[in-house]
Parts: sequence; structure tokens; C-alpha cells
Amino acid sequence: VATDLAEELVRGGMPFRAAHALVGELVRESLSSGTSLCDLATAHHALGENVRPFFEPGAAARARTTPGGGGPMPVGAQLERARQRLSSHSHRD
Repeated sequence: VATDLAEELVRGGMPFRAAHALVGELVRESLSSGTSLCDLATAHHALGENVRPFFEPGAAARARTTPGGGGPMPVGAQLERARQRLSSHSHRD
């Protein structure tokens, strides 16, 4: 989720280095205080309530949509290609 938070800040115009630093501070505060990262992020003026969906179970994985990525869609495509390759190899025998 930390990566998604930083990317959200960048989409809003913040330079990546600053976004990375801000999210890093929030993660450190969460770890040291025991306050959830979700609570800290949604309370922060640069992020706010619009990031709450980032913390829903599976949201981070579903956000990974690039080919070869770890999200459900790209993994499904990779599995289908692997099945097709296996099928074509088994038909040769």
C-alpha cells in the first residue's frame, strides 16, 4: 500500500522523492506509534479519505495491471499462455 500511496501523491503533482519521503514518514510513525497506516494516511492533508480504498483487502494486488505483473489479470494471462504452451507440447507426443 505504501507504493500506491506514493503513486497517488505523484499523480497529484508531488515529486516522487517527496512522495516517497512523506509515505516513509507515515510508515515509520505507524510502526512506532501503533496507529494504523490507514488512519494516518486518511488523516494526512496530502492524502485524505480518497485513499481509504487502497487499504481494502486485495486492492494492492488488483492495482498491479502491467503485463508480467503480480495482479490477478496479468497472472491470469501468464497462466493461460503457460497452459497453451503445455497443451501444444503434449500434442506433439
